[in-house]
Amino acid sequence: MLVEIITLLLGIIAVLILADVAVRNCIRLAAHFGLSGTFIGLTVLSIGTSIPEIMTAVLGSINILKNPGTMNSLSGLIIGTNVGSDIFQQSFILGIIGIIGTIIVVKKDLFKEVGALIGGAVLVWIFALGGLINRVEGFLMLAVYLGYLYYLFKHKNSGC
Repeated sequence: MLVEIITLLLGIIAVLILADVAVRNCIRLAAHFGLSGTFIGLTVLSIGTSIPEIMTAVLGSINILKNPGTMNSLSGLIIGTNVGSDIFQQSFILGIIGIIGTIIVVKKDLFKEVGALIGGAVLVWIFALGGLINRVEGFLMLAVYLGYLYYLFKHKNSGC
């Protein structure tokens, strides 16, 4: 039991140290290329930290294609994993960070950054009202995300 606790603590310490290294290097990357912190956060950091959710969605979708009878349970798992992760990160993690340190919010960038989050959630909600998010809606959500990244890239000097 002691070995497991020590392993857990060492794992937590390793994750914290590596997260710090990743964030510092992403800040340098953003400064070097003149990109906004939001752009780097939405590409490098968010995609990197979302790999488990992405792989859950990809593997679940492949399994649904192989066996359509599993659509109800696997779709719930995919949506639950992604939405649950987002809720956890926005509520719990940001709350903890706010308690431990400070979160700086640039008021002029608030709508641009949080508006996209709210817009994405509303888009998923609207598409899910029919009980099914189809390929066309999936491509539309992907296009909106890529359009938002393009917008952030074009406005690269703001939010840095």
